[in-house]
Amino acid sequence: MDRTLLGLLVAGGLLVALNVSSTPGQVPDGTVKITHRMVAPGIGLSWGDGVLSYKGRDYPFTFQATEPSV
Repeated sequence: MDRTLLGLLVAGGLLVALNVSSTPGQVPDGTVKITHRMVAPGIGLSWGDGVLSYKGRDYPFTFQATEPSV
């Protein structure tokens, strides 16, 4: 589940950063901003903090992900 959440956060962040919308002129309901991220490539860990802004309120969150073992 953590990988799914991380994937959604990254995808959402990229869409916000690129200002891409499915309908021209559509105003987004919210934004996701990753404020701090650390990566440990040798052991396959990633973690960080961010803020979801939705309907005028900010919701801080943390995330952690691991690379799947092969």
